Amino acid sequence: DLQPLDSSLGDLASVYLSFLDYGFNEQTGRFRNFMSYDRRWLEETGSEDSHGRALWGLGKAVALGRDKGQVNVALDLFLRARDTVEDFTHSRAIAFAIIGMHAYLSRFSSDSRVNRMQKILSDRLMAGFRNSATEDWPWCEDILSYDNARLPQALLLSGQWLADREMLEMGLRALEWLHNVQTH
Repeated sequence: DLQPLDSSLGDLASVYLSFLDYGFNEQTGRFRNFMSYDRRWLEETGSEDSHGRALWGLGKAVALGRDKGQVNVALDLFLRARDTVEDFTHSRAIAFAIIGMHAYLSRFSSDSRVNRMQKILSDRLMAGFRNSATEDWPWCEDILSYDNARLPQALLLSGQWLADREMLEMGLRALEWLHNVQTH
């Protein structure tokens, strides 16, 4: 049963969903990212990163939302924005989208389009690890930067969802390694 949040959280959720709705560009199928102080968009197409983060938030809102109206807005935005990620190449954007899709699928597990998209992205992320990881550097890139834990998190969620042992093992190996080398 969907029940409203307390008024302050519900109000904030409505503001954030309205902002995402305003930021979605129907022509590009992507969320814009940068806005000026006078509320003009500074680009027509936001980054893969911002789009992946938006899908992550929307997927969580669909999965965990208690206000029916907000869940419906999040669902509509998620469905309009989901297909664009099929061509994403940046590992963090892929991971963010996978995490959002996993949340969405916890509520709508029979959605074949999202299941297919999650599989495509999971395979792409895993390929990045296969192509770059070594014994001493079990990572999908040459550097560590921001939100590093999201990459193994996405592999672990995908490995669990797809019953893929290799993804699970790589996710655990990368997460353990990251825990040992990352200080901040």
